[in-house]
Amino acid sequence: METLSIDSAKPFSFELIQRALSQVWRVEVSNADTLIVHGVGSRVYIHSELTSNTSGRRRLMLDYSDVDLVKSVVERIADDPDIMVDNDFGTILPGDQFVARIKAEVGWNWRS
Repeated sequence: METLSIDSAKPFSFELIQRALSQVWRVEVSNADTLIVHGVGSRVYIHSELTSNTSGRRRLMLDYSDVDLVKSVVERIADDPDIMVDNDFGTILPGDQFVARIKAEVGWNWRS
């Protein structure tokens, strides 16, 4: 499993995220305050944490194995210039730029 992170100065609303994602996929909340997004053959697990390096910043961690599924999830929840997306493979961009790259490079596999 790989992990992508989304950082924001504003808190994330799991309710809003769940509502946005459930329009496309089955989404459930686990006992550990984790959203589970069910794709066709894989899942994305979304959980929140405070960042240790910047006071008050929030971070969403998206654990995934299917790059295409996580790219689709990111498109729906991270298209915002005020947040930062880090794919943990050397690409760190504001959310709107990250989403623009996903859309521009349809076959982008950032793991290679």
